[in-house]
This record gives sequence, structure tokens and C-alpha cells, in this order.
Amino acid sequence: MDAKRAEWVRANRDKVRAYQQTYKDKNRELLQAKARAYQKANRDKLAARLREYRRNNPEVMRAIEARRVRSDEQRAAFNKYRRAWAKSNRQKTQEYAHKRSGVRQARLPAGTIAKIGQLQKWCCAVCRKSIRNGRYHKDHIVALANGGDHAPHNIQLLCPTCNLKKGVKHPVDFMQSRGFLL
Repeated sequence: MDAKRAEWVRANRDKVRAYQQTYKDKNRELLQAKARAYQKANRDKLAARLREYRRNNPEVMRAIEARRVRSDEQRAAFNKYRRAWAKSNRQKTQEYAHKRSGVRQARLPAGTIAKIGQLQKWCCAVCRKSIRNGRYHKDHIVALANGGDHAPHNIQLLCPTCNLKKGVKHPVDFMQSRGFLL
């Protein structure tokens, strides 16, 4: 009987693997709970097995340690490079961040923020304070909550203070409250 079953499993290996994967997907939490319970019940046994493995395989453990040290050094070097790149490419960094967080909204074309910044001469559209240092908010002139669209013609750059004061107010009402319009 066992030989027949083994032969059937070999002949239907892909079906068996697919079934096992669907079972694992459906019962992920149950299997994790069982694994945690086993680890908790057999903590000493598992620790002894790990110590034995480490004792019998010192070359593997040295290789793992060497890889870990190298990866820490590589990680540090990469993080240093990434920070330097982000500092010298603020517009791109902010566009990338906006793309990651703006899943619900359509994306602005590449370079839109740089064009708007040049048109505004890198000054806040309300208080005219310089925003060259990269501290600005992308503001919808007519807020999305008020029916404005997420398009380049509805975007302006404001300093954080002005943008937080504006909120979702209509642009005319906001500018009147600031004393700019009659």
C-alpha cells in the first residue's frame, strides 16, 4: 500500500504541491499557532539541537557570521549613499514619497513640482516666504474635499504654516481671511 501511495504521489507531484499550498494559505494562523505551541513545549530540545548543530558545523557558523558582518557594512555604506543622494535630489525624493503615499490619487507627471516651483520662484504662493530649502507642502488650490481634481493646474506650493492654516477652505475665502482680497 505504501509503495502504491508513494508512486501516486510521484506521478501527481504538482497536484499535491498545489493542494499543500492552498491548505497552508487557508490555515496559516492555525499552523503558526501549532508551531508556536510546539516551540514552547520543546524549547530545551530545540535549543540542544541548535547547540549540537553549531558544534558539529563550525565552518557553516563562521560563514554565516562573516556574511552577517559583510552585510552590516554593506548596509551602512548603502544607507550613507542613499542619504547623500536624497539630499542632493530633494525633488525626486519627494516625488517618490508622494507616489508611494498617493495610491488613491492619480500620479502627477514627473517634474511637475519642479515646474510649479520655478513658476512660483520657489516662494510660498500665499506669504511669499522662500521654500527653496525643500520645506514646502503640495497644496490643492481647490481642495479634493471640495471637488478639486488632482492635476497640475490645481497644485500650488505653500510653506507648511500656510498650508496647515488653509486646510480645505476655498481659496478666495482663505485669501480674504488673510487680508489679501477684498
